[in-house]
Amino acid sequence: MFFNKSKKLLEERERELESALAKLASYEKEFKDVIEKNSLLAEKITLIQEAEKKLRELNDTYQKGLDLHQTLKKEILIYQESLEISSYGLHQPQYS
Repeated sequence: MFFNKSKKLLEERERELESALAKLASYEKEFKDVIEKNSLLAEKITLIQEAEKKLRELNDTYQKGLDLHQTLKKEILIYQESLEISSYGLHQPQYS
């Protein structure tokens, strides 16, 4: 009698386990696209972060280059004025 009850309980538990595994398999099948999309989304986020980092680096490099360009442009203007004066045969005094 005890053996029969144990056997019935064991069989019930096995059926419940099989049912749970079947539900799990159906859920995995149903949500397979969602799971794949989440992993794809994580990859895309990583790519975006890398691109943003590279963009920041390029922007910093550009700003440094722009500052250098503006400084050199100012210096060229100083010499250009001197060249224009000397092209007329006049010399600008260097010492005042």
